[in-house]
Amino acid sequence: MGVNSKLMELDLNVWKRGSQRAVHKPLLLLYALSQYQKGHDRFFSYKEIDEPLKDLLIEFGPYRKSHHPQYPFWRLQNDGIWELKNHEKAQPRSSNTDAKKSELLKYNVAGGLTKKEFDNITSSQDKMARAIGELLEKFFPETIHDDIVEKLDIQEYLNKPHKRDPDFRRKVLTAYGYKCAVCGFDCRLGHASIGLEAAHIKWHQSKGPSTVENGIAMCALHHKAFDRGVFTITENHTIEVSKYAYGSSETQRQIIVRHNNKISLPYDPTQTPSSIFLTWHKKNIFNNSKRDL
Repeated sequence: MGVNSKLMELDLNVWKRGSQRAVHKPLLLLYALSQYQKGHDRFFSYKEIDEPLKDLLIEFGPYRKSHHPQYPFWRLQNDGIWELKNHEKAQPRSSNTDAKKSELLKYNVAGGLTKKEFDNITSSQDKMARAIGELLEKFFPETIHDDIVEKLDIQEYLNKPHKRDPDFRRKVLTAYGYKCAVCGFDCRLGHASIGLEAAHIKWHQSKGPSTVENGIAMCALHHKAFDRGVFTITENHTIEVSKYAYGSSETQRQIIVRHNNKISLPYDPTQTPSSIFLTWHKKNIFNNSKRDL
């Protein structure tokens, strides 16, 4: 792909408010690319993209009482890689310059990559796969890449090598005695720790540092559940399980009954999780309020 491609450079003007994460535009682009892989033409009517994008925002975006897929659909045009048609008559909302959802539907507004970007990205499967991999790597932790790929039925994507502190895992696992802070899992094969990971509290993709205070040792199961917002950890180091989490007796045993339990903390009190990062996780990742047990 040419060096002037903004899509590959991922120079997205994402919405920000303090440290809150915004993955609305990346999810819209991932949806569009997944459809281009299947042969979709350049433009998507807003009507056809509204529900699929809303589902993605609910499942992979930060918790909100309501979701507005019209915002990224309209605002992505400001990044120079997305264009709209039939939008000239669409009236903006009174509070900002975004067009109303009703107007997008009324005038059959359509959006898609600019012709230059579309021709470039669809010129080879390798470019398409690389762009998808770049978006996943930049905006989402690796623990949920496969979930997004499965949801969108993405045919192919290329993983980007991680550019992270190679000592982060070692330092975090050492601090927690090579045990999952949630369940105590500590399997070893010889000298090798199996299935134990260093979870970022504030995501690396959201500029969370690779420091022990921003890490918790977790088994693979609890790491993924933590990244998906199934549970969070309070400033008092207590587990809060989402009221939306449910499942079989094994889910009850592994997740739900741990509600209100304390996690195991590092031996060194100076390495306990930072309240700043825990607050970020609760506001941005945790799937709504705690359950009542």
